[in-house]
Amino acid sequence: MINFKNQQDVAPSVIILCSIFIMLGTLIYGLAVKVPTSLTLTKGRMASKKKLEHDIKTAKADSVTLAQQVKTRLWTEKPDAITAKILGKVTLLAKQYSLGVTAFRPQKQQILDGVTELPYNIIVTGSFPSVQKVARELESSSARLALRSLQFASADSATSSVSATLNVSAFVELKETPASFSKTGAKKL
Repeated sequence: MINFKNQQDVAPSVIILCSIFIMLGTLIYGLAVKVPTSLTLTKGRMASKKKLEHDIKTAKADSVTLAQQVKTRLWTEKPDAITAKILGKVTLLAKQYSLGVTAFRPQKQQILDGVTELPYNIIVTGSFPSVQKVARELESSSARLALRSLQFASADSATSSVSATLNVSAFVELKETPASFSKTGAKKL
């Protein structure tokens, strides 16, 4: 069977020896590895269940904390009153930081998941550091605005003046159910 003397028998002999070693390795592995008992499987399932319950409890606590943080950034007034307050805030900040307000444009309202987004497009001109400070002030939690984008352009090549477009949004909690609105955001009659 296994013969290494004859040239024709060398390849089959090597294949047979490799097969024997593979079968011995499989036999040793089968004898050495413990078969999981039902008790071990039950303990593993219980540990997984406890970990999942802990993760769920942590997620619920985080959800409550985040909901409270979100509520502090929501507006409760009507859109017209919100627009007036934001314009007043922008005007006050522009005076404080010596900026010029070139444009203040309310954009179309959007109904999102549980909130109404009131976007605004604000264009200011002045020094770069002043514009940066105004952007930070508008994004602060006391302003209750979200800075969506900020674009800079050189206003005057002779000076360090810049023109900046700030896109900010205010969010109002949706009081009515979203089912009472059509896909375009108009209220059904």
